[in-house]
Amino acid sequence: MAVEENKSPQSGIGGATGFDGQVMRRPYPVTLLVILGLIIVGFSLVRLTQSLEQWSYLAALRSFLPVYLVASAIGWICVSLAVIWGLWKGKRWAPNAVRVFCVAFLIYYWIDILLLTDPAGRSENMVIILCLQLVFLAWIFGMLASPATKRYFRRNL
Repeated sequence: MAVEENKSPQSGIGGATGFDGQVMRRPYPVTLLVILGLIIVGFSLVRLTQSLEQWSYLAALRSFLPVYLVASAIGWICVSLAVIWGLWKGKRWAPNAVRVFCVAFLIYYWIDILLLTDPAGRSENMVIILCLQLVFLAWIFGMLASPATKRYFRRNL
């Protein structure tokens, strides 16, 4: 007795095959995380292009600054694209990669702010920024803990 395959053009859209061979749709939180990752890539691309265009000005401020800005932008672009790919493909390592990425990005943000900016030019609402970042981090961790998201990343066990 032959097993029929579903040759429908819709069979692979929006997800991957689950335990029983059925197509699993990508959960909404995963799509949101991919969009967030693409936004980070976009901001990093802007940082990269602006750093390259303003190289001499930045070097006049601090000699290491343009190299740091370009290297950090390239690093975040590469890491972001790898995490986005893992999320989109539903790789088992992707949820932990997102968690590590988010924490590392926030640490990087604060190091960037505290070490590279003039204390007089720092925002007065740094406590509010920190609180919003912690809420956002909890929201991301919550999305990764949802049953649909867990099921999506466990489908290939």
